[in-house]
Amino acid sequence: MRSDKPFILVSKCLGFDSCRYDGAMIRSEGVDLLKEYVNYIPICPEMGIGLGVPREPIRIVQRNNKLSLIQPATKRDLTARMKKFCEAFLNNLGDIDGAILKAKSPTCGIRNVIIFSSEMSDEILRRGVGLFAYELINKFPLIPIVDEREIETLDSMEHFFLKIFSLYRFKEVKKGNSYRELVNYHTKMKYLLMAYNQEQMRSLGRIVANKENISIKNILNIYEKNLAKALEKKITNASHINVLYHMAGYFKDKLTKEEKAFFEEELIRYKKKKSLLYMLIKILNSWINKYGEEYLRKQYYIELYTMLIKKVDVFKAMKK
Repeated sequence: MRSDKPFILVSKCLGFDSCRYDGAMIRSEGVDLLKEYVNYIPICPEMGIGLGVPREPIRIVQRNNKLSLIQPATKRDLTARMKKFCEAFLNNLGDIDGAILKAKSPTCGIRNVIIFSSEMSDEILRRGVGLFAYELINKFPLIPIVDEREIETLDSMEHFFLKIFSLYRFKEVKKGNSYRELVNYHTKMKYLLMAYNQEQMRSLGRIVANKENISIKNILNIYEKNLAKALEKKITNASHINVLYHMAGYFKDKLTKEEKAFFEEELIRYKKKKSLLYMLIKILNSWINKYGEEYLRKQYYIELYTMLIKKVDVFKAMKK
C-alpha cells in the first residue's frame, strides 16, 4: 500500500550515516527540511558492494570508450560488482517518487562526475554521470532526481518539493485509472501549471479534453510524460506574479480598499525582491478563509506553498 508521503531515495552520507569514503557525514539543509514531508530510503552503493568506511577512493576511468569503476590504491576493478548491485537493488526497490544523491560522486553523481584517462593519471577526459545514478535515471526516467547542491537555495528546494508532490499525486490518479480523477487532478493543478508553463498547461488541457477518444490508460501515460515536461524549469517571479493576480481576481468584488492596497504593496515588494512569495500566499489564505473561496483552497499551488510556509524561516536560519 502506498504511503501518504512520497518515497525519496537519498544518499546515506547526506545526514543518515558516516559512510563517505573518508568517514564523514554531509549535512544537507534541503534534505533535513524535507524529512517531515517524505519517506527517505537511504542508500550507499559503495557500501552496498562491500567497501568499508573509511575506504580508499574510487574513480571512473574510460578505457577504449568503456567506463570502469576503479580503486587506484588497490587496482581493483569494481565495475561488475557495482553493475550487479545496481541491478539487484533497483529491481527490488519498488516504486519511488524522487531521489537526492551526493554530488560528483563516482557512483551517485548525476552530473559533473570526473572521468579519468587512467587509474593513476589525474588527466580528466570529460565529466559525466556516476554508475549508480546512471542506472537509476534509466530505471526511473520521469522522477525528479537532484544532488544535494541543487536544493541548497530556497527556490531550488521549493522546485524539487513541488515536482515531487505533483508527480506523486498524479501516480494516485494513474492508479485509479479514472477519467473523473484525471479531470479533478488537472483542475487542482491549474494555477501551479500556469506558474510553471502556460503552453504546457494548455497542452495538458487538450489531453484531458480527449477529443480523439483515446483509452484512459493511454491518456494517463500521455498526460504523465507531458506533466513531467511542464515541471522541468523553476517558476519565475514574473510567473508567480501573474498567478497571484489571477487568484486575487476571485476577490475583486469582496475586498476592501485597504486589503487591495496592502496586497498591491506586497506585490511591489516581491517584484523588487524585498519580500518572499510566502507573504502573498498568507494574504491569499486569509482571504480564502474570510470569504470562503473553496476552489482556490483546493488548488495545489496554494496547498503546497502553504505546507512550506513554516519551513521558510527554518531554512533561512540554517543558511546563516
